[in-house]
Amino acid sequence: MEDVARAAAHPFVLCTGVRGDLSQVFVALEGQVTACPSLLSAIDRAFKLHYLFNIAYVSAAEHVWQLLQKGAYVIHDKTATYACVTELLSFVKRKM
Repeated sequence: MEDVARAAAHPFVLCTGVRGDLSQVFVALEGQVTACPSLLSAIDRAFKLHYLFNIAYVSAAEHVWQLLQKGAYVIHDKTATYACVTELLSFVKRKM
């Protein structure tokens, strides 16, 4: 686990266990691994680390982080928004 965490220049969530029954959840960033009480708290912490240290989202998950940024945290910036994020947020807004 330490080798994986040491290589990461961006925060990410690391879980142990099996799908549906996680035994441990962590957030890792540049060799620092922090245990979290739940998956939700780990996602929250990883997002806040991105924001606090102004770390760009990794491209493979950028749309997911952007959805959380604009939908859950209501932080809007000047970066281009993925069409799928805009559509999903519009859909959710119409249903509320």
